[in-house]
Amino acid sequence: MNLSQNIRQTDMIFLTFNDSPSGIFKSQVIEVCELFDGLIDSPVLLISFIPRQNYLFNRKKIQSWRSGSLVIPIIPGLRFWRVSLLVFWTINQFLGRNKIIARGSMACSIALKSRRRDQKVVYDARGAVKAEIDEFGVFQGALANEVIEMEKESVKASDFRISVSKALVDYWSEVYNYTSNQHAIIPCWSKAFDGRPIDHAFFKTSQSILVYSGSTSPWQSFPLLIEFISKVLKETDCKVLMMCKENDQLMTLESNYPDRVLRIFVEEENVHSYLKACDFGLLLRNQNLTNRVASPVKFSEYLACGLKVLITPNLGDYSELVRISNVGDVLHDIDILPLLEKPSFQQKQKSIDLAKNLLSSDAFLDAYNSIVKQ
Repeated sequence: MNLSQNIRQTDMIFLTFNDSPSGIFKSQVIEVCELFDGLIDSPVLLISFIPRQNYLFNRKKIQSWRSGSLVIPIIPGLRFWRVSLLVFWTINQFLGRNKIIARGSMACSIALKSRRRDQKVVYDARGAVKAEIDEFGVFQGALANEVIEMEKESVKASDFRISVSKALVDYWSEVYNYTSNQHAIIPCWSKAFDGRPIDHAFFKTSQSILVYSGSTSPWQSFPLLIEFISKVLKETDCKVLMMCKENDQLMTLESNYPDRVLRIFVEEENVHSYLKACDFGLLLRNQNLTNRVASPVKFSEYLACGLKVLITPNLGDYSELVRISNVGDVLHDIDILPLLEKPSFQQKQKSIDLAKNLLSSDAFLDAYNSIVKQ
Protein backbone atom coordinates (compact mmCIF):
# COMPACT_ATOMS: atom_id res chain seq x y z
CA MET A 1 0.00 0.00 0.00
CA ASN A 2 1.45 3.38 -0.94
CA LEU A 3 1.49 6.37 1.42
CA SER A 4 -1.39 8.25 -0.18
CA GLN A 5 -3.64 5.18 0.04
CA ASN A 6 -2.70 4.73 3.70
CA ILE A 7 -3.50 8.38 4.44
CA ARG A 8 -6.87 8.27 2.70
CA GLN A 9 -8.01 5.32 4.78
CA THR A 10 -7.18 7.03 8.07
CA ASP A 11 -10.05 8.64 10.01
CA MET A 12 -8.12 10.01 12.99
CA ILE A 13 -4.88 11.99 13.17
CA PHE A 14 -2.56 11.91 16.19
CA LEU A 15 -0.40 15.04 16.04
CA THR A 16 2.81 15.64 18.00
CA PHE A 17 5.11 18.66 17.92
CA ASN A 18 8.71 18.89 19.16
CA ASP A 19 8.70 15.39 20.71
CA SER A 20 11.69 13.19 19.84
CA PRO A 21 11.44 9.39 20.04
CA SER A 22 12.00 8.05 23.55
CA GLY A 23 10.49 5.66 26.05
CA ILE A 24 7.93 8.36 26.89
CA PHE A 25 7.10 8.81 23.20
CA LYS A 26 6.61 5.09 22.79
CA SER A 27 4.26 4.75 25.77
CA GLN A 28 2.34 8.02 25.38
CA VAL A 29 2.14 8.19 21.58
CA ILE A 30 2.80 4.85 19.88
CA GLU A 31 0.93 2.68 22.37
CA VAL A 32 -1.98 5.15 22.52
CA CYS A 33 -2.24 5.09 18.72
CA GLU A 34 -2.30 1.29 18.87
CA LEU A 35 -5.08 1.44 21.45
CA PHE A 36 -7.16 3.74 19.22
CA ASP A 37 -6.53 1.41 16.28
CA GLY A 38 -8.56 -1.20 18.13
CA LEU A 39 -11.47 1.19 18.72
CA ILE A 40 -11.97 2.58 15.21
CA ASP A 41 -12.39 1.10 11.74
CA SER A 42 -9.14 2.38 10.25
CA PRO A 43 -5.65 2.96 11.64
CA VAL A 44 -4.72 6.27 13.24
CA LEU A 45 -2.32 8.38 11.20
CA LEU A 46 0.56 9.62 13.33
CA ILE A 47 1.99 12.97 12.20
CA SER A 48 5.07 14.02 14.16
CA PHE A 49 6.94 17.28 13.76
CA ILE A 50 10.35 16.67 15.32
CA PRO A 51 13.54 18.74 15.81
CA ARG A 52 16.01 18.88 12.92
CA GLN A 53 18.81 17.46 15.07
CA ASN A 54 19.24 13.75 14.26
CA TYR A 55 16.16 14.02 12.06
CA LEU A 56 16.87 11.07 9.75
CA PHE A 57 17.75 8.73 12.62
CA ASN A 58 14.70 9.76 14.66
CA ARG A 59 12.35 9.56 11.69
CA LYS A 60 13.52 6.01 11.02
CA LYS A 61 12.97 5.09 14.68
CA ILE A 62 9.43 6.48 14.81
CA GLN A 63 8.52 4.79 11.54
CA SER A 64 9.97 1.49 12.77
CA TRP A 65 7.57 1.73 15.72
CA ARG A 66 4.62 2.79 13.56
CA SER A 67 4.80 2.30 9.82
CA GLY A 68 3.09 4.89 7.65
CA SER A 69 3.76 7.73 10.08
CA LEU A 70 4.50 11.16 8.64
CA VAL A 71 7.61 12.50 10.37
CA ILE A 72 8.41 16.10 9.43
CA PRO A 73 11.35 18.29 10.52
CA ILE A 74 10.62 21.54 12.36
CA ILE A 75 12.16 24.02 9.92
CA PRO A 76 13.96 26.32 10.45
CA GLY A 77 13.41 25.98 14.21
CA LEU A 78 10.95 26.14 17.10
CA ARG A 79 10.62 29.94 17.08
CA PHE A 80 9.32 29.69 13.52
CA TRP A 81 6.53 27.26 14.38
CA ARG A 82 4.21 29.04 11.94
CA VAL A 83 6.10 27.33 9.11
CA SER A 84 5.05 23.99 10.59
CA LEU A 85 1.52 25.39 10.95
CA LEU A 86 1.43 26.08 7.20
CA VAL A 87 2.75 22.59 6.44
CA PHE A 88 0.17 20.91 8.66
CA TRP A 89 -2.67 23.14 7.39
CA THR A 90 -1.87 21.98 3.84
CA ILE A 91 -1.67 18.31 4.82
CA ASN A 92 -4.87 18.52 6.84
CA GLN A 93 -6.90 20.02 3.98
CA PHE A 94 -5.78 17.14 1.77
CA LEU A 95 -6.54 14.43 4.34
CA GLY A 96 -10.08 15.48 5.15
CA ARG A 97 -10.19 13.48 8.40
CA ASN A 98 -12.74 14.23 11.12
CA LYS A 99 -10.69 14.21 14.33
CA ILE A 100 -7.25 15.37 15.50
CA ILE A 101 -5.77 14.32 18.82
CA ALA A 102 -3.01 16.82 19.55
CA ARG A 103 -0.35 16.02 22.14
CA GLY A 104 0.67 19.16 24.01
CA SER A 105 -0.34 22.78 23.64
CA MET A 106 1.84 23.63 20.62
CA ALA A 107 0.45 20.69 18.63
CA CYS A 108 -3.07 21.56 19.76
CA SER A 109 -2.76 25.22 18.78
CA ILE A 110 -1.53 24.17 15.33
CA ALA A 111 -4.45 21.74 15.04
CA LEU A 112 -7.00 24.37 16.10
CA LYS A 113 -5.64 26.90 13.61
CA SER A 114 -5.70 24.29 10.83
CA ARG A 115 -8.98 22.52 11.43
CA ARG A 116 -11.91 22.54 9.07
CA ARG A 117 -15.39 23.43 10.31
CA ASP A 118 -16.45 19.78 10.50
CA GLN A 119 -13.31 18.66 12.35
CA LYS A 120 -13.00 17.93 16.10
CA VAL A 121 -9.81 18.66 18.04
CA VAL A 122 -8.88 16.84 21.25
CA TYR A 123 -6.25 18.44 23.48
CA ASP A 124 -3.98 15.76 24.99
CA ALA A 125 -2.49 17.80 27.83
CA ARG A 126 0.66 16.46 29.47
CA GLY A 127 1.20 19.11 32.15
CA ALA A 128 0.77 22.72 33.28
CA VAL A 129 2.63 24.60 30.56
CA LYS A 130 2.52 28.07 32.12
CA ALA A 131 3.85 26.63 35.39
CA GLU A 132 6.67 24.84 33.57
CA ILE A 133 7.64 28.13 31.93
CA ASP A 134 7.39 30.16 35.16
CA GLU A 135 9.18 27.58 37.34
CA PHE A 136 11.71 26.01 34.96
CA GLY A 137 12.00 28.29 31.94
CA VAL A 138 11.22 25.54 29.43
CA PHE A 139 10.61 28.31 26.87
CA GLN A 140 12.18 31.76 26.81
CA GLY A 141 11.34 35.26 25.61
CA ALA A 142 8.61 35.89 23.07
CA LEU A 143 8.16 32.17 22.42
CA ALA A 144 7.30 31.62 26.09
CA ASN A 145 4.47 34.15 25.86
CA GLU A 146 3.23 32.55 22.65
CA VAL A 147 3.22 29.08 24.19
CA ILE A 148 1.25 30.30 27.22
CA GLU A 149 -1.36 31.70 24.83
CA MET A 150 -1.34 28.34 23.03
CA GLU A 151 -2.13 26.56 26.29
CA LYS A 152 -5.00 28.95 26.97
CA GLU A 153 -6.33 28.43 23.44
CA SER A 154 -6.03 24.64 23.80
CA VAL A 155 -7.93 24.58 27.10
CA LYS A 156 -10.66 26.97 25.98
CA ALA A 157 -11.20 26.12 22.30
CA SER A 158 -10.73 22.35 22.02
CA ASP A 159 -13.77 20.14 21.62
CA PHE A 160 -12.52 17.70 24.24
CA ARG A 161 -9.53 17.44 26.58
CA ILE A 162 -7.42 14.68 28.08
CA SER A 163 -5.89 15.51 31.46
CA VAL A 164 -3.28 13.40 33.24
CA SER A 165 -4.63 14.29 36.70
CA LYS A 166 -7.53 15.91 38.53
CA ALA A 167 -5.02 18.46 39.78
CA LEU A 168 -4.36 19.53 36.18
CA VAL A 169 -8.08 20.16 35.60
CA ASP A 170 -8.10 22.27 38.79
CA TYR A 171 -5.15 24.24 37.37
CA TRP A 172 -7.12 24.93 34.18
CA SER A 173 -10.01 26.21 36.29
CA GLU A 174 -7.80 28.49 38.37
CA VAL A 175 -5.59 29.87 35.58
CA TYR A 176 -7.90 29.88 32.54
CA ASN A 177 -11.37 29.88 34.13
CA TYR A 178 -12.13 26.47 32.62
CA THR A 179 -15.69 25.45 33.52
CA SER A 180 -16.54 22.73 30.99
CA ASN A 181 -16.96 19.04 31.77
CA GLN A 182 -15.72 18.01 28.32
CA HIS A 183 -12.63 16.20 29.52
CA ALA A 184 -11.40 12.79 30.63
CA ILE A 185 -8.74 12.12 33.24
CA ILE A 186 -6.31 9.54 31.88
CA PRO A 187 -3.02 9.34 33.81
CA CYS A 188 0.11 7.90 32.26
CA TRP A 189 -0.39 4.13 32.13
CA SER A 190 1.87 1.20 31.38
CA LYS A 191 1.52 -2.15 29.74
CA ALA A 192 1.77 -5.20 31.96
CA PHE A 193 5.22 -6.79 32.11
CA ASP A 194 5.32 -10.58 32.25
CA GLY A 195 9.02 -11.02 31.50
CA ARG A 196 11.77 -12.14 33.82
CA PRO A 197 14.09 -9.86 35.85
CA ILE A 198 17.46 -9.08 34.31
CA ASP A 199 20.19 -11.63 35.05
CA HIS A 200 22.99 -9.47 36.46
CA ALA A 201 25.39 -9.98 39.38
CA PHE A 202 24.38 -6.65 40.97
CA PHE A 203 20.90 -8.01 41.71
CA LYS A 204 21.97 -11.32 43.21
CA THR A 205 21.78 -10.14 46.80
CA SER A 206 19.68 -10.27 49.95
CA GLN A 207 19.93 -6.47 50.24
CA SER A 208 17.00 -4.28 49.21
CA ILE A 209 17.51 -2.47 45.90
CA LEU A 210 16.18 1.04 45.29
CA VAL A 211 15.84 2.25 41.71
CA TYR A 212 15.41 5.55 39.92
CA SER A 213 14.38 5.48 36.26
CA GLY A 214 14.16 8.77 34.40
CA SER A 215 15.89 11.95 33.33
CA THR A 216 17.85 14.57 35.25
CA SER A 217 15.64 17.44 34.02
CA PRO A 218 15.07 20.24 36.55
CA TRP A 219 11.50 19.22 37.43
CA GLN A 220 12.81 15.75 38.37
CA SER A 221 14.34 17.38 41.48
CA PHE A 222 17.59 15.45 41.10
CA PRO A 223 19.44 17.18 43.99
CA LEU A 224 16.62 16.12 46.34
CA LEU A 225 16.89 12.57 45.03
CA ILE A 226 20.66 12.50 45.52
CA GLU A 227 20.26 13.82 49.07
CA PHE A 228 17.87 10.99 49.91
CA ILE A 229 20.00 8.32 48.23
CA SER A 230 23.10 9.54 50.09
CA LYS A 231 21.29 9.12 53.39
CA VAL A 232 20.10 5.63 52.42
CA LEU A 233 23.62 4.55 51.48
CA LYS A 234 25.08 5.99 54.67
CA GLU A 235 22.51 4.55 57.10
CA THR A 236 21.49 1.23 55.50
CA ASP A 237 23.05 -1.58 53.48
CA CYS A 238 20.66 -1.07 50.53
CA LYS A 239 21.83 -0.97 46.95
CA VAL A 240 20.80 1.69 44.41
CA LEU A 241 20.26 1.36 40.66
CA MET A 242 20.20 4.61 38.67
CA MET A 243 18.84 4.35 35.13
CA CYS A 244 19.69 7.85 33.96
CA LYS A 245 22.44 9.97 32.48
CA GLU A 246 25.68 10.48 34.37
CA ASN A 247 26.22 13.63 36.45
CA ASP A 248 28.83 14.83 38.95
CA GLN A 249 26.81 14.08 42.10
CA LEU A 250 26.07 10.58 40.90
CA MET A 251 29.70 9.95 39.96
CA THR A 252 30.67 10.82 43.54
CA LEU A 253 28.23 8.24 44.93
CA GLU A 254 29.48 5.61 42.48
CA SER A 255 33.03 6.31 43.62
CA ASN A 256 32.17 6.21 47.33
CA TYR A 257 29.98 3.09 47.07
CA PRO A 258 31.30 1.11 44.08
CA ASP A 259 29.63 -2.16 45.13
CA ARG A 260 26.28 -0.62 46.03
CA VAL A 261 25.58 1.96 43.33
CA LEU A 262 25.11 1.03 39.68
CA ARG A 263 24.39 3.61 37.02
CA ILE A 264 23.38 2.28 33.66
CA PHE A 265 21.70 3.52 30.49
CA VAL A 266 19.00 1.10 29.37
CA GLU A 267 17.13 1.03 26.07
CA GLU A 268 13.39 1.49 26.56
CA GLU A 269 12.59 -2.12 25.62
CA ASN A 270 14.78 -3.38 28.50
CA VAL A 271 13.71 -0.98 31.28
CA HIS A 272 11.07 -3.28 32.76
CA SER A 273 13.41 -6.25 33.16
CA TYR A 274 15.75 -4.08 35.25
CA LEU A 275 12.89 -2.63 37.29
CA LYS A 276 11.58 -6.09 38.05
CA ALA A 277 14.91 -6.99 39.67
CA CYS A 278 14.48 -4.15 42.21
CA ASP A 279 12.36 -3.57 45.31
CA PHE A 280 11.61 0.16 45.71
CA GLY A 281 10.96 2.78 43.03
CA LEU A 282 12.02 6.36 43.79
CA LEU A 283 9.74 9.27 42.88
CA LEU A 284 10.86 12.33 44.85
CA ARG A 285 9.92 15.81 43.71
CA ASN A 286 10.08 19.33 45.10
CA GLN A 287 6.82 21.06 46.00
CA ASN A 288 5.79 23.19 43.02
CA LEU A 289 2.84 23.52 40.67
CA THR A 290 4.51 21.58 37.85
CA ASN A 291 4.79 18.52 40.07
CA ARG A 292 1.42 18.98 41.79
CA VAL A 293 -0.36 18.35 38.48
CA ALA A 294 2.07 15.75 37.11
CA SER A 295 1.56 12.11 36.16
CA PRO A 296 5.04 10.59 35.81
CA VAL A 297 4.94 7.42 33.71
CA LYS A 298 7.58 5.90 35.99
CA PHE A 299 4.92 5.55 38.70
CA SER A 300 2.85 3.07 36.71
CA GLU A 301 6.01 1.35 35.48
CA TYR A 302 7.25 0.86 39.05
CA LEU A 303 3.93 -0.66 40.12
CA ALA A 304 3.61 -2.83 37.01
CA CYS A 305 7.00 -4.36 37.88
CA GLY A 306 5.98 -5.10 41.48
CA LEU A 307 7.88 -2.32 43.24
CA LYS A 308 6.88 -0.42 46.34
CA VAL A 309 7.00 3.32 45.64
CA LEU A 310 8.77 5.93 47.76
CA ILE A 311 7.11 9.23 46.88
CA THR A 312 6.98 12.79 48.17
CA PRO A 313 3.63 14.47 49.04
CA ASN A 314 1.39 16.30 46.56
CA LEU A 315 2.75 14.65 43.42
CA GLY A 316 -0.24 14.71 41.10
CA ASP A 317 -2.88 12.23 42.22
CA TYR A 318 -0.27 9.59 43.08
CA SER A 319 0.88 10.46 46.60
CA GLU A 320 -2.62 9.92 47.96
CA LEU A 321 -2.96 6.69 45.95
CA VAL A 322 0.21 5.32 47.56
CA ARG A 323 -1.12 6.21 50.99
CA ILE A 324 -4.60 4.71 50.68
CA SER A 325 -3.46 1.64 48.73
CA ASN A 326 -0.44 0.90 50.95
CA VAL A 327 1.92 0.24 48.04
CA GLY A 328 4.82 2.25 49.42
CA ASP A 329 5.57 5.24 51.61
CA VAL A 330 4.84 8.97 51.32
CA LEU A 331 8.01 10.72 52.49
CA HIS A 332 6.98 13.89 54.31
CA ASP A 333 10.53 14.27 55.64
CA ILE A 334 13.37 12.71 53.66
CA ASP A 335 15.58 12.84 56.75
CA ILE A 336 13.41 10.09 58.24
CA LEU A 337 14.00 6.88 56.34
CA PRO A 338 11.13 4.42 55.91
CA LEU A 339 11.47 0.71 56.57
CA LEU A 340 13.38 -0.67 53.60
CA GLU A 341 12.95 -4.42 54.03
CA LYS A 342 12.60 -6.46 50.87
CA PRO A 343 8.91 -6.67 49.91
CA SER A 344 7.23 -10.06 50.13
CA PHE A 345 5.78 -11.80 47.09
CA GLN A 346 2.32 -10.71 48.26
CA GLN A 347 3.42 -7.09 48.53
CA LYS A 348 4.90 -7.15 45.05
CA GLN A 349 1.73 -8.71 43.66
CA LYS A 350 -0.31 -5.97 45.31
CA SER A 351 1.58 -3.35 43.33
CA ILE A 352 1.16 -5.32 40.10
CA ASP A 353 -2.58 -5.71 40.69
CA LEU A 354 -3.00 -2.00 41.42
CA ALA A 355 -1.24 -1.10 38.17
CA LYS A 356 -3.42 -3.53 36.24
CA ASN A 357 -6.66 -2.31 37.80
CA LEU A 358 -6.03 1.44 37.86
CA LEU A 359 -3.11 2.30 35.56
CA SER A 360 -3.39 0.09 32.48
CA SER A 361 -5.00 0.73 29.10
CA ASP A 362 -7.91 -1.56 30.05
CA ALA A 363 -8.73 0.72 32.98
CA PHE A 364 -9.37 3.62 30.59
CA LEU A 365 -11.17 1.97 27.69
CA ASP A 366 -14.40 3.79 28.51
CA ALA A 367 -12.55 7.12 28.51
CA TYR A 368 -10.89 6.39 25.17
CA ASN A 369 -14.23 5.28 23.73
CA SER A 370 -15.75 8.60 24.81
CA ILE A 371 -13.04 10.38 22.83
CA VAL A 372 -13.77 8.29 19.74
CA LYS A 373 -17.47 9.15 19.99
CA GLN A 374 -16.91 12.92 20.25
